[in-house]
Amino acid sequence: MKGSASPQPEGKMINLDAKSVSTEAAGVKIKTSYVTAPKALPASTSATDANPHFISIIKPYSIFKHFLYIPLAFAKSNGWMNRRFEMILMDEQQRSWPVRLGPVSDDHIGIHIGWQKFKEANDVQVGDIYRFELINNEKIPAAYFHRIHSGKDAKQSP
Repeated sequence: MKGSASPQPEGKMINLDAKSVSTEAAGVKIKTSYVTAPKALPASTSATDANPHFISIIKPYSIFKHFLYIPLAFAKSNGWMNRRFEMILMDEQQRSWPVRLGPVSDDHIGIHIGWQKFKEANDVQVGDIYRFELINNEKIPAAYFHRIHSGKDAKQSP
């Protein structure tokens, strides 16, 4: 069995944000911000966390500008910097979506082509907390997009 059953940080997180707030959702305290760079949360290491992944929150620009940022540390660790490439993104119903990754600005990489269809088909909303798990990083990488908490739930709460 790999890893331990207790959560452990994967390493030092770099704060890319100028302003941060703390949010509590589904019993998990999550620190995020409202500036353009996504902030990945440290993931736990256990037998169920064998694949590289990050946890983040859907921001308004991911809905309105039709791209999803990938944290730079995650992109660098998987050899994705300065590349444009196809990926298969799988949803929670095990459906596959072809998407393209590449630079979305001078210093960010993200999913741009195919993201709009994926988010519409999966009703991705601002405030959704998701886990992006890389399941293979071969010629055409594949990843799971798993919603941990819905932003709709937060909007409906008093």
